[in-house]
Amino acid sequence: MTLTILDPATAVLIICRRRSGVVLGSAVIVADIAVNWTVFAVVGELSYFGVISQSLFALLIVVTARPLWRWFGQMHDA
Repeated sequence: MTLTILDPATAVLIICRRRSGVVLGSAVIVADIAVNWTVFAVVGELSYFGVISQSLFALLIVVTARPLWRWFGQMHDA
């Protein structure tokens, strides 16, 4: 339910080139991965493909977070 609000909010912030979108997006994916990997390990009802692909997406977020942070800062400083 929370992701129904946080995911679109993150998208809007990123589209508007706000640094808060980088922070929120990073926090959402870290929390999501923590929950999903815990459920996968303890309950085992999630697909292996799902947790791996989500983890790869998180890697994309981590790799792009710093460049986006810098770029968004430059745009608002100008």
